[in-house]
Amino acid sequence: KGKGHYVDAYSAFADNSHLLISGLDDTLEDLGVDTLYVVGIATDVCVYRSTLDALDLGYKVKVIEDATRGIKQHDIDAALDDMAKKGADILTVEEVMAMECPSRF
Repeated sequence: KGKGHYVDAYSAFADNSHLLISGLDDTLEDLGVDTLYVVGIATDVCVYRSTLDALDLGYKVKVIEDATRGIKQHDIDAALDDMAKKGADILTVEEVMAMECPSRF
């Protein structure tokens, strides 16, 4: 994300037109990742677009609400609501820290 000098990319997976793909999906697939925990800025822009793309690609997505920050509260609320409606789990850091850590062995 952010490597193209002349291309806007709000999502970590693709540019805004979805014509240029970042390669992140291939990397995650190669690593066997199926669940993403999304944090960062801005909740109502980059977090939102990355989450929607991840859901479209078939990932389980968990947005850590209190580890994100957005721009406008109305847009943040709308983005969180839309992400949840489309299948993302909206969690807090406390909820994540209380989870059982899965073992790969």
